[in-house]
Amino acid sequence: MDKVSARRPVMVLVVAATLAGVLGVAAVPTAAQLADAGAPAVGFNSFHALDPARLLDTRPGFTTVDDDFAPQRPIGAGETLVLDSLGRGGIPQSGVSAIAINVTAVSPTEATHLTVYPTGAAAPNTSNVNAPPGRVTPNFAITKLGTGGRISIFNKSGTTDVLVDVTGWFATGGDYAPVDPARLADTRSGFATIDAQFAGTGPAGPQGVFNLGVLGRGGVPASNVSAVVINVIAVGPTDDTNLTVYPNGSNRPDTSNVNASAGQIVPNLVLAKVGADGTINIYNNSGATELVVDVTGWFPTGSEYTSLDPARLADTRPGFTTTDGQFAGAGPVAGQGTLTLQAAGRGGVPAAGVAAVALNITATGPTATSHLTAYPAGTTKPTASNLNFGPGATVANFAIVRLGAGGQINIYNNSGSTHLIVDVAGWFPVTGDEPPSFTVSPVMSGLSRPWDIAFTPEPVLLFTERQGTINAIVGGQRRVLAQPSDVLALGEGGMMGIAVDPLFASNRFIYTCMSQAVDGVMHDTHIVRWRLNEGYDGLTDRTDILTGIQTTPVVAPGGWTIHAGCRTRFGPDGYLWVTVGDAGEPMVPQDKQSLAGKVLRIDRDGNGAPGNPGGDLRPEIYTFGHRNPQGIAFRPSDGQAFSVEHGPTADDEVNKLVAGGNYGWDETNYDTGPMTDKVKYPDAIDAVWSSGFPTIAPSGADFLFGPQWKGWDGALAVAVLKGQQVRLFKLNPDGSRNTDMMTLTGLGRLRVAVQGPDGDLYLAQDESPGSILRVHPS
Repeated sequence: MDKVSARRPVMVLVVAATLAGVLGVAAVPTAAQLADAGAPAVGFNSFHALDPARLLDTRPGFTTVDDDFAPQRPIGAGETLVLDSLGRGGIPQSGVSAIAINVTAVSPTEATHLTVYPTGAAAPNTSNVNAPPGRVTPNFAITKLGTGGRISIFNKSGTTDVLVDVTGWFATGGDYAPVDPARLADTRSGFATIDAQFAGTGPAGPQGVFNLGVLGRGGVPASNVSAVVINVIAVGPTDDTNLTVYPNGSNRPDTSNVNASAGQIVPNLVLAKVGADGTINIYNNSGATELVVDVTGWFPTGSEYTSLDPARLADTRPGFTTTDGQFAGAGPVAGQGTLTLQAAGRGGVPAAGVAAVALNITATGPTATSHLTAYPAGTTKPTASNLNFGPGATVANFAIVRLGAGGQINIYNNSGSTHLIVDVAGWFPVTGDEPPSFTVSPVMSGLSRPWDIAFTPEPVLLFTERQGTINAIVGGQRRVLAQPSDVLALGEGGMMGIAVDPLFASNRFIYTCMSQAVDGVMHDTHIVRWRLNEGYDGLTDRTDILTGIQTTPVVAPGGWTIHAGCRTRFGPDGYLWVTVGDAGEPMVPQDKQSLAGKVLRIDRDGNGAPGNPGGDLRPEIYTFGHRNPQGIAFRPSDGQAFSVEHGPTADDEVNKLVAGGNYGWDETNYDTGPMTDKVKYPDAIDAVWSSGFPTIAPSGADFLFGPQWKGWDGALAVAVLKGQQVRLFKLNPDGSRNTDMMTLTGLGRLRVAVQGPDGDLYLAQDESPGSILRVHPS
């Protein structure tokens, strides 16, 4: 059984002597901090929209997308939490310049603010979330990554729990240019800005317009800028009000960006289109309010992000309208209700070719404390949130939301009822790297730990359950084909891999891998050949073609087996490939006469296949030095085999299989050594991908094939157990990794991913009760 050791966020005490006020002030950023402000090359596809995923939750009893960064305690006054992002929630391990996140302060003990900034940079005089005590206050942020792909989150006062949800990432060298946060405006007396401009000018009056120059300031170039990413804060308005941000020279739209009650401090992120003269306007509706504006990045003219003059897409209040009359006056969204909103083809958003939209979402007049979650239509609702509010409030928050089926998004309301207002500010195009939208549906539920899936040519779906059954789904009904009396489901063993013979139409053979018991005690692992009858209601002619595969020694019933994984797949060469765990025995992976800790390649009778390396290796062995390989897949373009295996406390791996290759593991490394030990085994083959710390437990995998997968045609789809996700890996022609991306989350522990004959992806949910799920790319 794999050890699990969750990585914890680092709490760093920082000196806060230069920080003052709820919003904070600090030293002006240095020239070095602004050195990366040059324009990137235009036209590179930079933004990658993700289904929302939780990266941080400090509350006791709550978790994250990968069980990491759930420290079970709030952030204290003056503390900085350092958060890893790379390789989490769909963010790749490299090539990322910035991430789009929703940051939520939960029940601070005092009025406070959170500042998000790149780790390694000086703490800026900016803020992202301004939260009163006892409230749940979110705000969206697009933040540049710092040292090691990390971001820092500073809490000014009291203690507060913090949540972070990711919705997308920006590629290094792409259109978006992140900058270290810088203050462009602060109308309060005695407060400073990055360059002393727009400081201390006094509050904006009722129906007043504050005109702000943004070019050539805070890392934004002096020309060729289409939009800036800014945090706009209303400070202490004398009356309930709303702020509207729009390009100078355009008519003021009937939209809002910030909604603030009298006396509050309310921020909201804005992707603000820049006027022809390089300025933006901020309109204040009522009373007088101080304004604070912080910049975190910009888009060049001609970039992939298309800024729009803001337009209203939805307003459920009676008597109010939208840009085209649709989604107007429909009434409040009930508790646990969902508004499915058409975004494509409206408000300046094209009808096709759109990956994600930039929205301002407002809840008004809620009847209860609640939260909203925005996510692509046709996908599973994530555990993330976009907007948190109490009864009677009017609260807005920015969001970048990936479009789902039909160019639509869902906005879910958790409790009570609330009116919704949705304004669009811009959109991002579909690129070659964008995944398709997905529809997930159950094929069969109520199963006991389904382990593997295979298809016959008809096609009929076959699956195993670890408790010991081999099954078929015929006409939507389950048929138990066999339940051998000598299979033993114990620990990590049981009925596991299943494969269908390429010559099934003539020989009716299928193959399974199972843990075998003798007198009720675990004995060894068998590869078994069966004949499936014509009626798909039974198996005959059982032949144990390969036996004696070592398992964990168990001396009595009730013991436990570890590293018993056993996946069976036919390669394009017509031979049966089998991945076998190392049984938790120290030197078994390096023992060239043991079949455990290996990848085997055999014929239909269990003999070593022609072309195996041979020599001092048993004839059945193709590669050795493996720990607990859980998956094997063959790339359609060239037939190259790749394995997927569990690491101990670190370094899950995807490996390119090379005949006779040593993959560098023995169990003496369990606590002290690397998964691929190049010191002990200098000839060990490096992994194509390694998870680092902690592990996510990747399992069965398959290559995606077909145009329905868009830019991910040819990617390796890996089911993940601990991380509860499907992760896609792009591989270069030489087998090295290009990038990786999570496409589905929140579907439970996934044991295997198999592409069916219909081109859809089928998943086995290794739970009890578990399900077989079907993922249809739409």
